[in-house]
Amino acid sequence: MTGKRIVGLDLVKGIAIFMMIIVHAVTQVIADYDGRIFLSIVDKIPKFVLYCIVYPLVIIGLWGTVFTVVTAMTTTLSTLRILENNKRAIGMYLVQRWLFLVLLRSAEAFLTSVLNEKYDIFNNKEIVIPPIAIAGPATTLDSIGWGGLIAPILVCTTSPLLKNKNKWWTIVLYTIIVFGLFALSPLSEGFFAWLAEESYQNNIGLFGDIFGKVALGRFKIAQTCAFAAVGALYGHLIYHGETIRFQFYLGLFFFVVCILIFVAWCVISPKFLDHIVDEDVPLPAQILSLGCECFFIYVHVYFVDGDRANEKKLMSRKRCTYLFRLGMLSLTVFCIGSWVGKQLSLPWQLFFGPPCIHYPPQLRWNLVVCVLFTIFVLLVWIGISLLWEKIDFKYSLEHILLWSMNKIVGKEYVPNSRKFVYGPAEELEEGESKELM
Repeated sequence: MTGKRIVGLDLVKGIAIFMMIIVHAVTQVIADYDGRIFLSIVDKIPKFVLYCIVYPLVIIGLWGTVFTVVTAMTTTLSTLRILENNKRAIGMYLVQRWLFLVLLRSAEAFLTSVLNEKYDIFNNKEIVIPPIAIAGPATTLDSIGWGGLIAPILVCTTSPLLKNKNKWWTIVLYTIIVFGLFALSPLSEGFFAWLAEESYQNNIGLFGDIFGKVALGRFKIAQTCAFAAVGALYGHLIYHGETIRFQFYLGLFFFVVCILIFVAWCVISPKFLDHIVDEDVPLPAQILSLGCECFFIYVHVYFVDGDRANEKKLMSRKRCTYLFRLGMLSLTVFCIGSWVGKQLSLPWQLFFGPPCIHYPPQLRWNLVVCVLFTIFVLLVWIGISLLWEKIDFKYSLEHILLWSMNKIVGKEYVPNSRKFVYGPAEELEEGESKELM
């Protein structure tokens, strides 16, 4: 195995958060969760802007699964280490991943309920204790939590089949699993939707919500489990010391295959394009996202980890420090980003009025105001991350979850944000110093 840190994965997290802030500013604040707002202005948007900016943003809006892939990669690495060193510990590790899933989703449910507009103390000027909705359609965090559990289960299940086999057998097996999961997703959606409905009818609403995670929501587990399988594949390759260049070419392979599937689907049955912004995301859109994410991840991994000159990699890592810093707040930004964006929009509404109306769906802000507001939100979050770093990101959702997990397993949690924010550049500088000596 290799113990080498893949810095590019931290960079990918930062870039994904950067893009998520932009997408959420547009979809959650400017459009107020109403995709019809943009349909009303499609004819007015220049074709160049439509095809080069709007449509890519729609696809990128599904890229919460980037975190699913990265989480699956890291949990796969941990699982493989455990299987090699102490197989008896794997059961406890799976329990820990389940606890992380529960804590993650519980934290999201609490924050979403407390910061709901109906109970927002900041806006309503009254204290009302909100009910906590503990479940509901699958969100990005559901995908992350389940991905971090599904990947270790896949590794344990496939381990006997991969024993003493080469990398090509691993790639073939996991590629079959990835596209097999996509192919089976309509069946699993239907089955779990039925289970959810039966649970609701028999007054077992909690089970209904749990089953609904598989079949309902933009990040339904029936579809996003394939992203966990891709992460498990890459985790295997990293663990066994495969080169970044080879992993990049594999990402390119998935990119080409998924685009071909998407284009073929468009030719055969293009009606799904009318529903690409719906809560029930069409399967071909998820397949396209997977291919794009594999390519996206490894372009950036190669950028800071590949076989480029150390001098170039050092400059790249230094320029990306603010992205590493944003990556430290990925879960926090996801959970409170919408509320923060709403508050930041209030001064803008004093000058430009509400960004949209819903009846009929219409965008009220012009393109310039929308762009400037989005940049403003992005800069605020970069500033917040810079200030939060001063106290080692204490009391962020990441800090609370890691502290809680370590407390449960009887370990002491010592935060060290500097290692992740400045470590990538410092590691290369130290390496160069040793070579000179």
